[in-house]
Amino acid sequence: FAVRVEEGLLNYYNHTEQLAYSENINELIRTIDMDYLLRKLSLHQTALSLTQAAVVFNLNIRSLEFTQKLCDINNYREEPLVLLYNAAIVLMQKNRDKDYVNFLNQLDIYGLRISREKRVDFYNVAANFCAAQIRRGKMFYDRKVFELYKIQDEKSLLLEDGVMPVGKFKNLIGAGCRNKEYEWTTKFVEKYQDFIYKPLRKSVRVFGYGVIAFYRGDYKSAKMYLQEVGEINVSYETNKRLLLARINYELDQEYSMKTETELRTAERYFKETKALANEHKLSYQHFVALLINLYRIRHHQGGMNLKRIQDKLNRYKFINGKEWLQEKIDDLLDEGNLV
Repeated sequence: FAVRVEEGLLNYYNHTEQLAYSENINELIRTIDMDYLLRKLSLHQTALSLTQAAVVFNLNIRSLEFTQKLCDINNYREEPLVLLYNAAIVLMQKNRDKDYVNFLNQLDIYGLRISREKRVDFYNVAANFCAAQIRRGKMFYDRKVFELYKIQDEKSLLLEDGVMPVGKFKNLIGAGCRNKEYEWTTKFVEKYQDFIYKPLRKSVRVFGYGVIAFYRGDYKSAKMYLQEVGEINVSYETNKRLLLARINYELDQEYSMKTETELRTAERYFKETKALANEHKLSYQHFVALLINLYRIRHHQGGMNLKRIQDKLNRYKFINGKEWLQEKIDDLLDEGNLV
């Protein structure tokens, strides 16, 4: 819009022979530069998100990287949106703790100088970074991401175009429960359930209650809720399978061939599902493989020992549910199982 305004002024000044006495051309150049720059930075951020979140076609981002040279012209780098885009891109490229702190500081300083839509996008970048760190075993980010969601709730920044995205809903439920914030999380479900896309509303809602029941140790209710969850997307299917695997482990008092078959089916699902990024695939496959071994040890099946499982758990770079698996290993040791 700003470009069209300046172009209109250019025509006016030109037709009235005032162009030589105005700053319009400089303003038009700057406006065009900023429009181009912000579009390219936004696209760069989106491309990085795609390459980190899923398996996609090869993205050529070399041309996007050249945009950085334009940032240094006429102090464009000091513009709030440019500054925040650059901080987000650095965070997504380097994945360092200090870049996360810097990005949140910049968002706190400049957040009110950008649109609500952009603030929502940038908070999503921060939340995605936390999720990636948790997958790498940096579990202290679990509390960070929960606090991040609480801030967004307080600032009314959770809804996007008046809708609660199902992915954000799932991630927030998980973060709240892992931090044992059950009352807050239950109130969150009640507060935002009516903002979920209507055809998915029931499945997303019962998924949320299933997760809360699981973390509260009510495994029978959790299983009941999760079995009501219909088709939503790959992410929900993945999380449902992981939760049901844990629930069956907790509920089975005796060895069940059915449970082991379901675990191996889940392991195959994570291996074969093309929509998952390799990092995610490895994280889920490692979890299920170790859980199968723990399940067999618990019910005195096979010759696997806990020391080998502990070594694998310590060695894996990507693994889902690392703390929970460690708890199960410790429980088996307490019960007198051989190391």
